[in-house]
Amino acid sequence: MKIWFGDQHLFGRIMITYYNPYLGTIDGYRLVAERAPTIEYTWEHDPDVIIVSFKPNVRLHTDIPLLRLEPLSPNGNSNPIYSSTSRRYDFEIPMSLSELTDTIAQSTFMLARPAEAYPKSSMWPPVTIPTSQRVVSLSDDILAGQPHVSALVQMMTFNQTFTGAQKPRNRNEINEQAFRIRHWMHTVAGHRGEPLQISTYATLDPSLYTPTDTRPFRGIWVGDYSAHGCEFILLHQPDDDEPFDESTIVQRSGESQEQFLTRKRDAQIYRGRLEAIKLTGDPNIPRGEYTFMAEDIGDEGLVRIAKEDQFKGARIVKSKGQLANINFMNPEYFESQLILISPDKIAHYWKSLGIICFHERVKLDGFIIPNPKLYTTD
Repeated sequence: MKIWFGDQHLFGRIMITYYNPYLGTIDGYRLVAERAPTIEYTWEHDPDVIIVSFKPNVRLHTDIPLLRLEPLSPNGNSNPIYSSTSRRYDFEIPMSLSELTDTIAQSTFMLARPAEAYPKSSMWPPVTIPTSQRVVSLSDDILAGQPHVSALVQMMTFNQTFTGAQKPRNRNEINEQAFRIRHWMHTVAGHRGEPLQISTYATLDPSLYTPTDTRPFRGIWVGDYSAHGCEFILLHQPDDDEPFDESTIVQRSGESQEQFLTRKRDAQIYRGRLEAIKLTGDPNIPRGEYTFMAEDIGDEGLVRIAKEDQFKGARIVKSKGQLANINFMNPEYFESQLILISPDKIAHYWKSLGIICFHERVKLDGFIIPNPKLYTTD
């Protein structure tokens, strides 16, 4: 299993890929989430604040794969399509996804190469996500804003500009952490083809979303974003520059050994930054941007330990949440608080909005093994 996230304009996508032993293919399906009807209730600590319930259903959208790579065969349908330069690594692999739909949509798989000197805004993954390699993001349509240009001219422009600029020219230029999928519509009589679209997908380093004893909040989470529905985020809990010094935690007078060990463990866990980066987005805060962050979940950022029954025992820390107008216009951070309920569930108190919403960890283990029922044929 491998996790990929795409650069589709504003919204993005998450795709999980794995080897399909029933078809002998590599398949990729979109990860989606829906939430149950919400229930609103007041916060015991502050009756002016509304808590919104959250019960997400996370699943793979298995109707149509986003990616299907068949074995390369001299006589098969997966023969590479080479560009006019006929370079060995400059090919596209057709994916027979149109056979699964009633549309005339076509898709091809393309390799990518590491980005060179380009503006940060055009990189994928974005600079908010740590990675060793990035590629140029091509989420905008080729020749966008020029609908009078024919599909044929678009294709020629693509071959002349994109092929030489962003496809690998040799094995050393292959970026193993990213790839692209090109989508287009076949033209028919009396109908002009739809604009060319290229989606770039990058993978996440497993260390970013794998929790540890001292970094338990790392992971891929699903959050409640009100009218925008469910969105996926990467909860990034980076390592501190300086290692934890156990000698700084000294047993207090009258403190039991159990209390002391608990306090020492908490000091190892609750320290440093906690960043929430959108893997999928919405028209206001798009994919790849921060949604909220806490500068320090340790003593420096501690607000209080919750005593109310709704969050009893939870650590509440200072944070800031990002809001913006449509199309990420005028983004601004506002004061907020994170309620650290458990390593699998947190709540975010948007102080300026007067609401508390929830985020839950995505249980990735449930998507490792393909379901044989998806691939049985009559």
